Amino acid sequence: MSHPALLVLKAASSKQGRKVIGAVLVFLMGLLILFCIAMTALISSFAVLCRGNELYYPLINSNRIVEPYDPDRIIRHEYEVEIEKERPVLDENGVPKLDENGEIIMETYTETETRVEEIESPHMGADFEARAGSYVVASCGGTVTEVYSTETDGNVITIFHPEAHYSTRYMHLSSTLVAVGDEIVMGQPLGKVGTTGECTPYRETEEDVGRVHFEVLTEDNEQIDPAPLLHRWGAYLDIPTMLVQEVAGSEWADWMVSEIADGDIVWNGEAYMWPVPGHTALSSDFGYRDLDHDGVLENFHSGIDIPAAAGTPIYAAAPGIVSTKAHWSYGICVKISVDGQTVNVYGHMSARAEGITDGVMVQAGDLIGYVGSTGNSSGNHLHFEVDVSGQATDPKPFFG
Repeated sequence: MSHPALLVLKAASSKQGRKVIGAVLVFLMGLLILFCIAMTALISSFAVLCRGNELYYPLINSNRIVEPYDPDRIIRHEYEVEIEKERPVLDENGVPKLDENGEIIMETYTETETRVEEIESPHMGADFEARAGSYVVASCGGTVTEVYSTETDGNVITIFHPEAHYSTRYMHLSSTLVAVGDEIVMGQPLGKVGTTGECTPYRETEEDVGRVHFEVLTEDNEQIDPAPLLHRWGAYLDIPTMLVQEVAGSEWADWMVSEIADGDIVWNGEAYMWPVPGHTALSSDFGYRDLDHDGVLENFHSGIDIPAAAGTPIYAAAPGIVSTKAHWSYGICVKISVDGQTVNVYGHMSARAEGITDGVMVQAGDLIGYVGSTGNSSGNHLHFEVDVSGQATDPKPFFG
């Protein structure tokens, strides 16, 4: 018998030894249970990424549908035609001239006419406009079933999502990053926005603007309206942001700033854009807090705290007029009056962005400052607050 086995048998022969052995077994059993819980959570999280049953917008920073699903769409196509007509030849007095037989002399002339043609053109998806070269991301996890290109649809990717029981299709891409058979996680970059195929029939568009035509198909291959099925990335914004950043590499910083600050996001008067893209976890929520950890909720927090590294860009969640005057506890701060009644507060900045001064008008997505820890702050974060008629209101519902 081995030496360790003899030691165990000797320990088991006494009451104290049996207690020690029991405690060790309980400890090992606890470790095994914790390991199983951790593995279950990891597998569950991976399953959500790989499969999931909810569909998200195919662009990180745009949820504005510029052309909706419309199976009965009629396109009015205006065009000009040259028509040959006849008219009398007039003399200097405006009287029709006659020939030798007394007949009115006629002349042929050309006239341009504008005609309107109504063309049945069913629109079986939803179109999103974004800067050409922006990344298109997977709406849900699944398997790539098609990657092809046609003169009409341009570069196309189709993904089957078994948990959602749908397929999604992405058209007019300038380039593709996946192949048939690839297993895709939600938010994974699929390709870049482009203008391939006939993406803007009868309509001119700016050179640097592309369009994504996004379709949702049932298991019976029936095309349905994507709009009611799509969710904003919200708490999951970190997923596509991280995945795109990995693919973009050294281009990430330039792409992210231009993607947000140059107007791809258009505020719709309702949902705010997230002020610190890529950082969606909250270190402190709106409402009363237990700062002393004694079970007593007594400290009221008037906003939400979004932790991020010092210097991380902060963007306006909604348009409005800038004021830099705020209570000392906010440190370097920007307050934006949205409509004269609603004011958004951005506190504890390390610095304001260039040109952000009192009275300046900003749009949603404009760079307004950088994350810091100035004022009454214990770490780098953005304190974001929404005051309605002077009363602090939970900001989260404003993000839709």
